[in-house]
Amino acid sequence: MEEQDWIFTFGYEHRHPVTGESLDGCFVRVPAQTYMQARERMHASFGNKWSHQYENESSVGVARYELREVEFLAPEQITEQRLLHDVTEFINELARPLWVWRAARGLLNAFPEHRTDGQYRSAQTRLRNATVEIDALVTKYVDCADRRLRSER
Repeated sequence: MEEQDWIFTFGYEHRHPVTGESLDGCFVRVPAQTYMQARERMHASFGNKWSHQYENESSVGVARYELREVEFLAPEQITEQRLLHDVTEFINELARPLWVWRAARGLLNAFPEHRTDGQYRSAQTRLRNATVEIDALVTKYVDCADRRLRSER
C-alpha cells in the first residue's frame, strides 16, 4: 500500500511543540498508508493538540480558508528542534549581560591610573550585577532542560 498525505488542522488554543507559536489557521501533512497510521503519527508528534483529520486539501478548504502549512516533524525531530530553539534563546538572552560583564571586567583591568574611584565602584557594581544575571539565566535554562528531559522519559 502506498503512502498518501493526510491533512490535519489545528484550533485556536493549539501551540507548536517547538516554538510555542499559535497553530490557529494552520494545517500539517502527515504521510501514512492508512487513516489510523496517520492518526498515530500525528499523536506521536502533537499529542492530542490538533482538531481534525482529512483525506486531502480540498476537503479541508486550504485555499478557501487561506490555511498556512506547518512542517510535520517526527518526535525525534521535535526533540532536536526544541533543543536548538532553547539553545538559541539562551544565547540571545545571555548576550547582553555577558557583554556588560566583559566591558566591566575590562574597565577594572585596564589603566588603573586613569580611573576615578567612582568609575571603579561603578564597574564593580556592573560586574557584580551582570554576574548575578548570568548565573540566574544559566540556572533557569538548566532547570528548564532538566524538567524537559524528565518529562520525555
